[in-house]
Amino acid sequence: MLANYVNSASTKVRGIDLDARHTLRLPGDWGNLLLDGKWTFLDKWLRTEQDGSERDFAGTHGNCDVTNCIGTPDHRINLRAAWDRGDWRVALNANYRGPIDNVLFKGDPDGCASHFANGQDAPSGCELPSFTTFDLVLRWKPRPGWEVFGTIENLFDKVAPLDPLTYGAQAYNPLDYLGAVGRTFMVGARYTF
Repeated sequence: MLANYVNSASTKVRGIDLDARHTLRLPGDWGNLLLDGKWTFLDKWLRTEQDGSERDFAGTHGNCDVTNCIGTPDHRINLRAAWDRGDWRVALNANYRGPIDNVLFKGDPDGCASHFANGQDAPSGCELPSFTTFDLVLRWKPRPGWEVFGTIENLFDKVAPLDPLTYGAQAYNPLDYLGAVGRTFMVGARYTF
């Protein structure tokens, strides 16, 4: 069967991205404190089809044909505090994903996108709760050209919330990957010449 290509939809995305950094020089030889923050707020992700119908995906589990059903959270925040002193750096990172309504788009007449076997909304309340993880990063430069580093991701071993809809994973959202894997450790060394 032959078919012509057509533009099926138009999309308008509206939101805010904020990125702020500040370095504090600590007194004496205590080094520097670096504070870094990134916030993304998605107010609207509106798709208009050729027939004029519109769907807003911001804050919902859609757009499943673009995002593999991982959802479109309307808030994402990454914060970092790092301390540098001489050849050492220690950093703590916080990663936040806001709650996601478990509907395919705002105002979906079908309601909740997935249900438990007893017919109740899945997850309860038809919302994936927000999810936050913390990572600890350490770097040491013992000699010129050498760097030793280590990371603990998902420091507090937080478990990802249930997500029965996404097809990119097994009962968890790929955005919450570290909560499905659990606490992980990585150690390495690098030599530059």
